[in-house]
Amino acid sequence: MRTVKLKKGLQGDPLVDLTGDFHGFIQPLLYVKTIGRSKGDYTRWDDPFEGLFALSALQEDGTFKSAELVTQAFAQMKYHIRGAILYQGLIEMQTKGLSFEE
Repeated sequence: MRTVKLKKGLQGDPLVDLTGDFHGFIQPLLYVKTIGRSKGDYTRWDDPFEGLFALSALQEDGTFKSAELVTQAFAQMKYHIRGAILYQGLIEMQTKGLSFEE
C-alpha cells in the first residue's frame, strides 16, 4: 500500500509535497528489522538493503569490490538513515504537540 500511495503521488500533481509518503515508503527499509523475527532466524538476505549492497558490490567474476569502492554507498545510506530518523522524530514531536523551543 505504501508503494501504491507513493507511486500515485509521483504520477500526480508535481506541486504536492510527498515527503510524508516517501518517508512512509522508505522507513521500513532503513530501520532495524526486529519485529516478527526470533533471535536466531535472521540472515542478511532478510534485509533488503543488505541484499542490495551485496549485489551492487558483486563483480562479473564472482568476487566483491574492494572496500574503498563501496564505502561511499555506505556513507550515503548512513545519512539517509539519519534523515529518516530525524523526520520520524519531528512527526513524533508534532503528534505530542511539542516544538524545538520547549
